[in-house]
Amino acid sequence: MFRIPALKHSLTAWCSAGVLWISSPAAAQKAAPAASIPSGHPRMVLIDGRLEELRALACYDNNGNPIPGCTRSKQASTFLNFMATDAQEAEAWHWALLYMITGDESAATTAIQEADALVACSFTCVAQSHGQFLYVRDYMRSVALVYDWLYDRLTAQQKHDYISYMNLMLVLTWNEDSLAHNIYDTDDWMTSNPMNNFYYTYILATTYVALATEGENHGTFDYNGQTYDAYYLMEGRDASSDRYTDLYEFLMAKINQQMWPSLDTRGKGGGWFEGENYGRASKRHLLESLLLLKQTAGLDLLNDPAHPFPKQAFYYELYSIQPGDGVCYPGGDQPSVAQAPVRGYSRHFMLLVAEGMKGTVESEYAQYWCDHVLLDMNDISIMKPWDFVLYHSEYPEQDHKAALPNNYLAEAAGWAHSRSGWADDAVSVVMVSADRIEGHQHRDQNAFVIYRNAGTGGRDGWLMTDVMPFSDENPDWTWAHNTLIVNDTEQRWGNGTGKILKYDAQAGYVYAVGDAGDAYYTNPGHYGEGDTKMLKVYQRELVHILPNYIAVFDRVVPAAGFENAVIKNLFHYPYDKPAVSGDLITETRSASKLFHKVVLPSTPALTWVDEASSGHDTWRLELRDATVRPGYLYMNVFQASSSSVAAMTPTERVTSKDGGMAGAVIKDPAQHHVIMFSADPNGATPTGSIIYEVGALTPSSHKLFDLLPSTGYRIDVARHDDVRVITVAKGGDRYTTAAGVLSFELEGEPGASPVARR
Repeated sequence: MFRIPALKHSLTAWCSAGVLWISSPAAAQKAAPAASIPSGHPRMVLIDGRLEELRALACYDNNGNPIPGCTRSKQASTFLNFMATDAQEAEAWHWALLYMITGDESAATTAIQEADALVACSFTCVAQSHGQFLYVRDYMRSVALVYDWLYDRLTAQQKHDYISYMNLMLVLTWNEDSLAHNIYDTDDWMTSNPMNNFYYTYILATTYVALATEGENHGTFDYNGQTYDAYYLMEGRDASSDRYTDLYEFLMAKINQQMWPSLDTRGKGGGWFEGENYGRASKRHLLESLLLLKQTAGLDLLNDPAHPFPKQAFYYELYSIQPGDGVCYPGGDQPSVAQAPVRGYSRHFMLLVAEGMKGTVESEYAQYWCDHVLLDMNDISIMKPWDFVLYHSEYPEQDHKAALPNNYLAEAAGWAHSRSGWADDAVSVVMVSADRIEGHQHRDQNAFVIYRNAGTGGRDGWLMTDVMPFSDENPDWTWAHNTLIVNDTEQRWGNGTGKILKYDAQAGYVYAVGDAGDAYYTNPGHYGEGDTKMLKVYQRELVHILPNYIAVFDRVVPAAGFENAVIKNLFHYPYDKPAVSGDLITETRSASKLFHKVVLPSTPALTWVDEASSGHDTWRLELRDATVRPGYLYMNVFQASSSSVAAMTPTERVTSKDGGMAGAVIKDPAQHHVIMFSADPNGATPTGSIIYEVGALTPSSHKLFDLLPSTGYRIDVARHDDVRVITVAKGGDRYTTAAGVLSFELEGEPGASPVARR
C-alpha cells in the first residue's frame, strides 16, 4: 500500500496565544486582474526560462538526457543527492520537480501518488499536523505544484478532485461558520490578525491555490458525498462579513484590506512583535507569496514604495544577525533552537529577496549574503530543494557590510540597534521597548543586550544577555531580561507597555530612550493588564559610545501608594558568576571581556542569583538602591573589549553644580567621554545654566542628553589649574539634535590659557 505522506515541515509546530487584533478595513488597492495569470501550465516558479536554466544546472537537456562533460552546480547536486538518499523526507512537489528536471517517469508517478494520498486523507492529515492548520501551506504547495507542473499527466477526475480538496482546505482555514465548523473546527485561528504568524501560512496556502487553479477552479468541494459551493469570509467568525467565491479576489482583499494596513503601521521598520523566530517564518511566507504573485500574475508588491514592509523586513534581518554571522538577536520565543543560530531559513529569506527584488540594491545585498555568509541550507535537509530552485549564481552582488550604516530602528517593534561596525569582532547593542500585544512576545520592555563575537560567531558572544540563548525553554517572563522588576511582579500585557521615545544616531554615538512606566501593575497575570499601577515613571536612556562603551541611565519614580516598592534592576551574565570588586563587575568570555561599572545609585546593593536551578545557564545580578527614595536614578556603564584588556577604563560620576544633571566621565586615554542626563525624576529639561567640571589635560567629548530639541545653546569654558569649568545655557549657536542631544568636543591643552568661548 502506498503511504499517506506526512509532510516534513520547515518549522517546529507553533502554539500562539493572546488576543485577536483586527485591522480597520482600508480602501482596496487595485489588484492585477486575474486575467493576467497565464492560462497554460506550468504557470508557477518554473516559468520564463527558469525550467531550462535548472535543467542546465543539473546537466540535463530539455529532453531529459544527461549532458556529456557537464558539471552540475552545487545546488543541483545537493538536490539530486537529497532525492536519492533522503527520499523518505521528500514532499510531493519535490518529486514533481525531479521529474520536470530529469524526465524520470517514476518521479512523476511518485509525485502524483503522494498528491493523491494527500487528497484522500483530506483535512485529517492537515489537522493531525496542527489543529489550527498551521501547515496547510505545505499541503497546498505540494498539491498545487503537482497540479500545475504535471497538469498534462493528470486525469480530468484527478484535476477535479485536487481542486475540490484545496477548496475544502481553504474553506476550513478561513471560515468559522456552521458549515466549516461541522466539518472541522480550526477555531478561526488568527485569520484576521496580520500580526500573527498563522496569518501568513494561510496567505501562502491561498496564494498557491489561487494561482494554480485560476480560470479552472470549479468553485466547489465535496464532503461526505455532497457537493458544496466554496466561499471565503473576510471575517471568519462573522457570516455577514464580505463573502468571496473567487479565491484570487479573496486573496487580494486579504492583502489590501487587512495585511497592508497592519504592516504599514504595526510592522513599520520590519520587526515583529512575536519575536525573531516567528517573525522570520512569517516574513518568509509573506515573501514567498509575494514572489509567486510577481512571477505568475505580474503583480509586484515586493517593490511597491507604498508598502515598504518587505524591504524593511530585509534590513531588519541583516541587522538582527550579530557580528560574526553566527547567531541572531534572540527576541521572543525560539521554538526551533533557543540559541537562535543563523540557519538555512535565513538563506531562504535572502534568496527570496535576491529573486523578488531583482534590479534593486536590496537584491544585490541579499545575493552577497548568500554568496559570502551562509552558502547552503544543508542544516535543514527539507530546504535543499528551495536552494536549487531559487539560487542564481549570476545575479550581481554588493557587500552590505561596506555600504550600510551601523544602526537601525524598527519603530513599531521598538527595536533600537547599534553596532560599532560590520567586522566579526564588532560590539552590538539592542534595546527593545514596545507594546506587548501578541503571543510569543516577551515581557521585556526596556530590556537591552550586548554582543561581541567571542571568536566562534555563536552564543558565547553574548556578554550582557537575557536568559533565552542559555536555556532550553522560552521564558517570556520579565525576570529573564535586563530590565526592572517591581515588587517581584512581572510586566503586564497590552497596549502602552513600552515605547521608544527617542532614537538618535550620530557620528560617534547612538542614543535611544525607552518608556515602560505603564508596564508595571499589580496582579497582571500572564495575559492580564493588572489592577493598580505601580510606577509613575520608568525611562531608560541607552547610549552606545562607539566603538565599545555603553551607558544605561534609568529614571524610576514609584506611583502613589508604592513609595516603598522594591525595585530591582536586573542584569544577566552567561555561564559563570563574574568577578566582583565593589561596584565593578568583570566578565571574561573566550576572546571577549565585559566590564560593568555601577555609577548610580550612590548606595548600591548587589544580589547574585545562580539561575541554574531554574534550568538557565546564567547568573542574575539584582541591583537595588539601599536607600528608600521618592525617585531613583540608576546608571551603569559597560565596556566591551578584547579579553586581553586588563582593566576597565577609569569611570567616575559627574554631577552638575545644581544637581540638575548627572552622569559619568569615561577617561579613555585617547579622549575622555562625558555623558550627562537630566536628574529630574520625570526627565524634565534642566532650567537655567548647566555647570560642571572635568579635567583639562586630555581631549574630551561631551554629550548632554534631555535638553530641548533643535535648540541653540551657548558653551562657555573656563579653566583653573587642571580643571575645566563648563557652562551650558540656552541662546547660543550650538544646536541640539532633534532628540535633544548637545554634543561638542574640547581639545586637551596642558599649560594653555583658558579655552575660548564656543
